[in-house]
Amino acid sequence: MLMHIEGTFYMRDTYTCQRHDATTGNQDSEAVSVVIVGAGPTGLTVGNLLGMAGIDTLIVERNASLSDYPKAISLDDEGLRICQALGLESAMSKSILLNISAHYVSAGRLLAKVAPSSKRNGHPLISTFNQPEFETALLEGLKRFECVNVRFQSNVESFEQTDSRVIVTIRTPTGTLQTVTCSYLLACDGGRSTVRQKLNIPMKGTTFAQKWLVIDAISAEDPPPIAMFFCNPGRPAVTVPSPHKGRRWEFMLLPGETEKEMLSKERIAALIQQAGGSANSTIIRKTVYTFHSTL
Repeated sequence: MLMHIEGTFYMRDTYTCQRHDATTGNQDSEAVSVVIVGAGPTGLTVGNLLGMAGIDTLIVERNASLSDYPKAISLDDEGLRICQALGLESAMSKSILLNISAHYVSAGRLLAKVAPSSKRNGHPLISTFNQPEFETALLEGLKRFECVNVRFQSNVESFEQTDSRVIVTIRTPTGTLQTVTCSYLLACDGGRSTVRQKLNIPMKGTTFAQKWLVIDAISAEDPPPIAMFFCNPGRPAVTVPSPHKGRRWEFMLLPGETEKEMLSKERIAALIQQAGGSANSTIIRKTVYTFHSTL
């Protein structure tokens, strides 16, 4: 596969990098073909793809390191095919729980079961992953490419698009400003994208009124690879297995319930136990969120 960028052809399977005359990140300015904002799963994946194409790339991340707790959890067959295309399938397999089925239950009765058996892309249709380990594997994959650099604690302050380039101003870890000129600026900085906000691009879709309590826990035993949807009008809930004896629990807040009340250790233990889980699970993350079905 050939890609054409700025008059130069790159063969995808070669890792030889075509670079601009660039200075180091400690200088006031430099030039690269692509700047990626955000070192999450999307930004790191794109960085690996660009590295495989030999395109000089800079990834900037405002945080000091990768995520240390899970946020995203599900991965479909298309995502697994991308992992394979990156040449990182083996390294990433340790962070993935393959072939999840879904059970819909009410009052202890099974209403419906979804257990996809086809592998249209050579991979299971439903899987889950551990985001911190997943991101670590992607970051390690970038070490294969001299033309891809990652800079943490670097924040995009502003950018300007001309007819032929994008000029990005970045706040470095030392507090100084650096100018990076690129052909493409990719906004991979999540739902609260700074780039999107600066461009005044609104989110399109639906925000649901209900709040949900989300708990990530580690159990004493490996959970079965089954996502359970509790169709209970009194309190809808869902639980999803994840790698390394992990399980995510989600419970809808009812009218009058407060976040402080729901995040208490006692309430979390009671809810998990009522849903059939172990009250002695180790909680690694707990939060209350509102679901945004937006793009």
